[in-house]
Amino acid sequence: MSENQAIVKKETFEALLNRPDFQEKLQTVLPKHMTPKRVVQIALLAMSRQQTLYECTPASILNSVMKAGELGLDCVGTLGQGYLVPFWNSRIRAMECQFVPGYQGLITLARRSGQIKKIEARIVREGDAFRARYGTNAEIIHEPKIPPTGAPVAYYAVATLSNGTSQFEIMTLDEIEQIKSRSQSKNRNGEIVGPWATDFDEMAKKTVVRRLCKYLPLSPEIEKALEADNEQYESEPERIVISSQDKGMNGLKNILQSASTGINESENPPQQDDIPDPDPSITQSEQSEKKTAKKTLYEK
Repeated sequence: MSENQAIVKKETFEALLNRPDFQEKLQTVLPKHMTPKRVVQIALLAMSRQQTLYECTPASILNSVMKAGELGLDCVGTLGQGYLVPFWNSRIRAMECQFVPGYQGLITLARRSGQIKKIEARIVREGDAFRARYGTNAEIIHEPKIPPTGAPVAYYAVATLSNGTSQFEIMTLDEIEQIKSRSQSKNRNGEIVGPWATDFDEMAKKTVVRRLCKYLPLSPEIEKALEADNEQYESEPERIVISSQDKGMNGLKNILQSASTGINESENPPQQDDIPDPDPSITQSEQSEKKTAKKTLYEK
């Protein structure tokens, strides 16, 4: 992409992210410490640092930005809270963007719940003294070699709950690599891109934290983060099934139908009434049925 093309794309996405209808929907899902202006600034910074994002479909960019904003996580990547990752969607033959929560993002959300006192993940390297024991007195004993020069052989995560009990999970390097291989974050040549390519250890620690979360009390925020993270994988045998409402995102497709390649303002822009939010009075089962029907409609 030439410099002039990048400038045009940047201006296009900046205008798209600042559209009043998108800003209104974004405002409905943001936590108190975030504002639409701040979320847009973070997203534009992320895109300027990874210009391949300018090649992504506008719809996927807005969906990803909204997911990051809803969780209250930074998506630039420098803090490790989350990433905007471009990938090649061979089904539609176009670049799309995904929001991928980072290791620090999951840790942040877990702590916000108030039910988890402490949670962390560490690397086990060649030369470390490491022993794990399961049973009624489960424990991990890890004495790392200093300096830590050995290659990674395993990763583990430990969580201490507010009641003083603890849980831990261990994954070998081979298990982590298998998860990485299922990532959809690949370019046109099928090569892994994004944080799996640039921040492997952080993604490995996040992966073992994800698995640990199966045994922990989860807040709605971390459930949504896990759901967003699940979307980046082609298949996940141990997929955590989450029931959550995508408040503020319903109807977003209608906003973006004219923006598949850039800004194309409609003479009759969609009104607020055309973008309904989930009805809190209906059951989760009914919501699921409506969501399935909507997905089928979108794929036609």
